Amino acid sequence: MLSNGEKESVAGSGGTAGRSSTPTDAGDAGEHSSEGGASPQPNSAGGSGDSSTGGSGDGNAGAGGSGSECELDVDCDDFNPCTDDTCVDHVCDKTANTAPCTGDLSPCTDDHCVEGECAHPDKGVCSGSELVVIRANRSRLYIGLNGTVLEQSAGTASDAEVFEKVEEVNYKLKLRASSSGLFVTLGLDDELIATADQATATLFSAPPCGARRGLRAGNDDDANAWVQAGNVDMGGGLTASIGACAADGGSWEQFELLPIGGLCADTIDCDDGNECTTETCNGGFCVFTELTGACSDDLDACTDDVCDRGSCTHPQNGTCASTTIKIRANSDDKYVLLNATFLEHTGATFAAGEEFEQVMTVGGEFRLRAGSTGQFVEVDATENLTADADYAAATIFSSPDCGPLDALVAESDDDSSNYLKADVTGRLVASEAWCSPFDNGAWERFELVLSP
Repeated sequence: MLSNGEKESVAGSGGTAGRSSTPTDAGDAGEHSSEGGASPQPNSAGGSGDSSTGGSGDGNAGAGGSGSECELDVDCDDFNPCTDDTCVDHVCDKTANTAPCTGDLSPCTDDHCVEGECAHPDKGVCSGSELVVIRANRSRLYIGLNGTVLEQSAGTASDAEVFEKVEEVNYKLKLRASSSGLFVTLGLDDELIATADQATATLFSAPPCGARRGLRAGNDDDANAWVQAGNVDMGGGLTASIGACAADGGSWEQFELLPIGGLCADTIDCDDGNECTTETCNGGFCVFTELTGACSDDLDACTDDVCDRGSCTHPQNGTCASTTIKIRANSDDKYVLLNATFLEHTGATFAAGEEFEQVMTVGGEFRLRAGSTGQFVEVDATENLTADADYAAATIFSSPDCGPLDALVAESDDDSSNYLKADVTGRLVASEAWCSPFDNGAWERFELVLSP
């Protein structure tokens, strides 16, 4: 127990015995915060202490004064950007504010204080799409923005531009730069620039190219639609300027689209519980690598269970019935049929056309199985389409828009000239680099007609 005249911390002590010739004299005032006033005889008042801390004495000794919490606002700073810290009457007052705070790197959220904490509420402007940084294969540099121009200029993922990968159908995508909110399109000389809205943005695909992926500008107005990272010494800009993606290890056309997450201090901060990714902490935020192995079984005998583009997917495995279609060639209005094993566009009527089963994989891609033989379609060594493969060897196709009709793209072909054409020989061949959306007579346009 504290004795009379004592206080903790900075309070002054009570007065010592006062000096007086009569019982009613008051004690002398203390001179410093640590000394109370002198006290007289018992029952007389003690002297008052210093005004900052000392207190008045009681009958025997002066009582100690109370301490203060702060003198200046800076004494109250708790280093939380979401509170305003002030000193009021020597007591710290902390008031929650709504100031901006450290961002979570997402263009989909606001970053401001809520009830004293940094929050990231959804702005309602994103589709829930993935956030990625892009790394060029040959230089190992990340893609950044120089003004509006995409360049391979960042040495680390933390310095790279973060893009929202806005998915469209058939794994096609648009890219929105998080720093500006603008979408990527093609500028002068097919240079990649972030200046567009979503409606006018370039639609890209990212098919496999060697060990990584290529980037192909699907609505480019020429056949040189593959994106290439330019020479770093010349600025390192990205352009859609080449007709194929080289699969070798030193290719300038190969890229990695690396999904990212929130801020991190260590890899353990990045565990997303996703069986189809591995994660690391790179440059202060999480970077995820997509796996391609098996994943959780959906208990459906008609599907496989595999990791694809960072998600556990369940493509049809060809053992169960699927949607059936017939294929009409735009150029001559003929239907595709089988001549031995070759696919030819020589059927004069719908009834003459071969019925194909669309065995779906993921993202709208599919295999084709000929109804009359049960064999799957593949691209042979001379780029002809033949129905003589099993499920594992079958070519995977997509059907992106090409004007008012569809193109057919052999996604698993071994070169970039993988658009199907209704050839003048009567056969279907995978020999074109693109499908012109402006040519009404294009040989690369088809119609996929449901066949009940």
